[in-house]
Amino acid sequence: MKLLKNIGMILGVIVSILVVIGLMDKRIENKLHDPEFISKVADEVKLPFVIFDENNSVVVDNGAMNIIEKISINRKDRRNISEIIITPKKYLAIAPILESLDSKIEFQDPIRGNKFDFIYKRVEGTVTWVNNYASTPPKSKFRLQVIMLPKEKI
Repeated sequence: MKLLKNIGMILGVIVSILVVIGLMDKRIENKLHDPEFISKVADEVKLPFVIFDENNSVVVDNGAMNIIEKISINRKDRRNISEIIITPKKYLAIAPILESLDSKIEFQDPIRGNKFDFIYKRVEGTVTWVNNYASTPPKSKFRLQVIMLPKEKI
C-alpha cells in the first residue's frame, strides 16, 4: 500500500512538471508570434554592419559607420592584405565580426590595439577567390558587423 502511494506521488510530480513545461512552451510560442514582442527585440538587438572593399571604399552602410571612426587595411605587399584595423569611435565591449565576402581570406581572432582599436591579422595562406577569374580578381569585399549590447547607444 505504501509502495503504491509513493508511486502515485512520483507520477503526480512528473505529470505536474510536464504540465508546467507544456504551459511554458505555449507562452514562449505565443510570444514568438507576437508582433509587439518582436518589435521590442528588434529595437534591443542592433547589428549594424558595413560592407567595404580592399581600397577602404564603403559599398553599403547599415549604421556601422556611426560607430566606426576608421577602417585601415595594411598590406604585406601590393596585392596581399596582412591585417585590417578597425577603429571605433568609442569603446566596444565585443569585437565586431569581420568576414570576407568574395574571397576566402580568413582572419585570426581580433586583438586589441591602441585605444579602442581591434586588429584582425590575416591567417597566412588563406587567400583563394570564390570564382575563378582569367585575369586579376575583382577587389575583395568585407562585411564588418558591429555587436551592440542593449546598454550601448550609437
